[in-house]
Formats: sequence, C-alpha cells, structure tokens
Amino acid sequence: MSQESTQLRDLAHAETLKAQEKLTAGEIDASLAHAEEAEKHLARAQDLDSAESRIKNLQMNPSDMPVWETTPTGAEISQIKEETQSNAKAYSPDYKPRAWIKGDNGQDLAASSQPEYVMKDAGTNHHEAKKVQGEAFRTWLSYKTEEAFRLNADPVHVKAMNETTDAQGGSIKVSPMQVTA
Repeated sequence: MSQESTQLRDLAHAETLKAQEKLTAGEIDASLAHAEEAEKHLARAQDLDSAESRIKNLQMNPSDMPVWETTPTGAEISQIKEETQSNAKAYSPDYKPRAWIKGDNGQDLAASSQPEYVMKDAGTNHHEAKKVQGEAFRTWLSYKTEEAFRLNADPVHVKAMNETTDAQGGSIKVSPMQVTA
C-alpha cells in the first residue's frame, strides 16, 4: 500500500465520520454527499493498490519466482501419481480405472460386467449405469418373452439391455424361456 492510497483511505474515513455527523443532525442530503466522497476516495485507493500490485508482478524477475526445491524421488513420483488418480476419480464422474475390463474387440465392457474391485475406483456415472443395468436385467427376467419386455418395460431398461460392444445388441443373448433355475 502506497502513501497516497493510505492518505486516500484516511480521507474516506474522515468523510464517513462527517456523513455520520450530518445524518445524526438530520441533514440527509449533506450526509449522502459526504458518503459519496468517501466512496470515491476508497475506490481511488483500491485502484492505486491494484495498479501497484500489477506493476510489481510485471517487474518480477523470473529467477525470483518460486520453483521446486528438489526433483521428486521415485517414492514421491508414485505418491503424486496416486494423488492424481484419486483426484481424477473424485472430480470426474466418468472416470474409468486402469483395471477396467475390455471385450475381445478391445472396447470397454458395460459397467455391470465389471468386478467390484474395479467398480470401487470407478466414477459415479458408472455406478449409476451398473445399477440401471442390473435393474434392467432383473426386469427382463421377469417377462415371459423378449417382445413383452421390449413393449412393456421402461425405455431406460430396454436401452440399457441394448448397450454393449457386440454387433447383435446388448445383454439380451438368451431368451428368458431358456433360463433354468
């Protein structure tokens, strides 16, 4: 803070005191005029401080800027990787961990096909997808035919049963009539 901005802040404080005195005396117009002067002085002081800090940043020598004190060791690098991976999982609802299982054609398998140890690191969208896919499969099993399922089931469940990586469609591979208990 420069000397000039300090003086402007002092002037603003004095104007505020005058505005308060005028207000208690019942002179509203004079009080508002002093309050406006105080605001002008404060705004000018803030502008000066902002300009000073910008100029100071521009004049900073690059060698004075903060840098890493040392190169990270192998253990620190692995810790940084773990933190980065956990941050990605925390902030990205579509995060797929490295262990996500892929099909024969190299495309990702559905969330419902993933084991629990993979799903524990997956993003929230994949957990929701697994839940919907499981509900869709249970609903599909409750219908006597595939056609009845497609006509009467919730469209979200029908879509979930059709989403996969193979060319024939989704999880509907066997007729419910072929399922034996």
